[in-house]
Amino acid sequence: MDLEFHVLSPLDKLRMNVGYFVRIMNTEKWIYNKTYDFCGFLQRPSVDRFGALVIDDLRQHGKVPTGCPLQAERYVFKNVTLNRVKLPPFLPETNFGFTVNCYIGPKNEKVFRSNWYGGLKRVML
Repeated sequence: MDLEFHVLSPLDKLRMNVGYFVRIMNTEKWIYNKTYDFCGFLQRPSVDRFGALVIDDLRQHGKVPTGCPLQAERYVFKNVTLNRVKLPPFLPETNFGFTVNCYIGPKNEKVFRSNWYGGLKRVML
């Protein structure tokens, strides 16, 4: 897949919320939900283990900012597969949802929203 992010004006002091849920019997069971300083995360991705795996993979496909403010530009990541991301073994084989939201300012104005849905299947290699 190709990912494109258009930053329209410089962004600083961003907060990011990342969540992962599985669908079990028509209900969403959140198994991961974390909010943190996105600018700090860009400087030190190890603050979020899963996010660090994704950022490391994205670096293979395009320019990842290393801190804030994020400059007004277009960030493009081509042919992203996330094959390098090793999922934790405790994740169940089921349908899932993954959300990423970014907020700015004291009123937590939403400046980015991404929702991903799919199915997780175990494959023996």
